[in-house]
Amino acid sequence: MNLSHLRTFGIATLLAAVMAVALPGTLKAQWGMPEVVGASAAFDKESAPRGADVALTVTASIDLEYHIYAMDPLGDGPIATEINLSDESLALLTPRGEWAEPEATVKYDKGFETDIAAHYDRPKFSRTYQVNPTAEPGTYTI
Repeated sequence: MNLSHLRTFGIATLLAAVMAVALPGTLKAQWGMPEVVGASAAFDKESAPRGADVALTVTASIDLEYHIYAMDPLGDGPIATEINLSDESLALLTPRGEWAEPEATVKYDKGFETDIAAHYDRPKFSRTYQVNPTAEPGTYTI
């Protein structure tokens, strides 16, 4: 991230350097399925001074017949979806509030024997962060 020039990140950068996104891992860990979820991320601004708020949007791309669980999936069934920034990123960006997610589809899941909340297709998750007021101007990898 450049404090005077924020960039849009693609899936390779997102998964390798930007975040540890638990979207594919959740499906694979819970069901032993292949990874059927991708993700991309983008900031809402191309540049940001120290102390400014920036919004990060993560868009999941989910194969047609699959879903991811909501961040609050209901009950004691599935593992909730999590989106986390790396420790290095959190040294530059302070979270402001919680992640916002679209309204999830709630339906009964036979495997968990309970209602679950899930997302399909291309849900967008967003969260506001404050750029560290003491960060030095420059280009940073987030």
